[in-house]
Amino acid sequence: MGPLAAGTLIGLFLLHRPAVLTANMVKITHGAWLPLVIGAAIFHLFVTLKRGGGCCLAEEMQRGMVALERFLPSLRMETPHRVPQRRCS
Repeated sequence: MGPLAAGTLIGLFLLHRPAVLTANMVKITHGAWLPLVIGAAIFHLFVTLKRGGGCCLAEEMQRGMVALERFLPSLRMETPHRVPQRRCS
């Protein structure tokens, strides 16, 4: 697809979108506000969980971490347990 064809396609798309948006905005007063409010609430919940959960998770992981200076010598004393590989049939 050449640049002219791509530009024409994008132009048609951009002309079409405002018409669809204005046609659907009329529906907001007739009940379409409810899915918008529910979607906004779920979005707010997810953003809050991501921000808050990230901090709490990072703090908890920091508390449970072993310093690298202590971890590396412990590997030499005792090798880590390994799960045997399973062959798929």
